[in-house]
Amino acid sequence: MGAGATPAGWYPDPEQPGGERYWNGSLWTEDRRPATTAGAPGTPSAFDPQPQYAATPAAPAGYAAYGAPTPQYKNPSSQMAGWGLGVSIVGLVFVCCGGVLLSIPGAVMGWVHMKGVERGERDPGTKGLGTAAFVVGLIGILLFVPFVIYFIAVGFTV
Repeated sequence: MGAGATPAGWYPDPEQPGGERYWNGSLWTEDRRPATTAGAPGTPSAFDPQPQYAATPAAPAGYAAYGAPTPQYKNPSSQMAGWGLGVSIVGLVFVCCGGVLLSIPGAVMGWVHMKGVERGERDPGTKGLGTAAFVVGLIGILLFVPFVIYFIAVGFTV
């Protein structure tokens, strides 16, 4: 509370003479009562009714309320997205010598993980990892195509 700020308490009602209204320290509440003579203004007694405030507001759309149990996913410890990304990266690195054999399963693992997130079976926080596995695997597959065309054109001679 800043210097000179009025403390919370019951004060003469500025809108309805002869009554009191509760000041919460920053603004007037809707709580009113008949005027009392006991105590100085703003000094609540032990018997004064305290203002009732609304319950904790509801959580915004898309978020769980504070203290609510977290959703349980069908396979929460799934490492599919991580393995898919690793396999896709190795396939991309070795694309010139058959790495597509790793890029294809990496892309498939990424795709399956993304669909699991969409169905609510996996944690939505891991969707980016699944997407990365799919995209890197797809790039490995697409980069393999020129190698195939080249080797077909030259007749597989080394």
